[in-house]
Amino acid sequence: MSPDSPACSIWIGFCLAVRPILWARRCCGVPTAPVAKHRQYFVRASYIAETMDQLRNQTALTLDAPPAIAPVFIPGCSIRDVTFDCAFLDFVEVARRAMDPLAADRTN
Repeated sequence: MSPDSPACSIWIGFCLAVRPILWARRCCGVPTAPVAKHRQYFVRASYIAETMDQLRNQTALTLDAPPAIAPVFIPGCSIRDVTFDCAFLDFVEVARRAMDPLAADRTN
């Protein structure tokens, strides 16, 4: 992912990217290639930031020198594997419980 990607429309040092992914998953939680049968949407959250060396050396972020990416565990939702995928419907429910709808800006 680069600073120009839609998931990171504002790039100031870091980005929290939450992207929907369509995967068929095996029973053990390891993602497989998307297939037509038993598809389900998952959400994968990632923290994307320049490394300390990139900040210190003012290294331009490029494909050859990308930012560091770390998966983010979503409590009450993420599957305990390396990607911390979260079933989309579970994510919606966790987000609904965590957010105050009256605090959202409904005009912008």
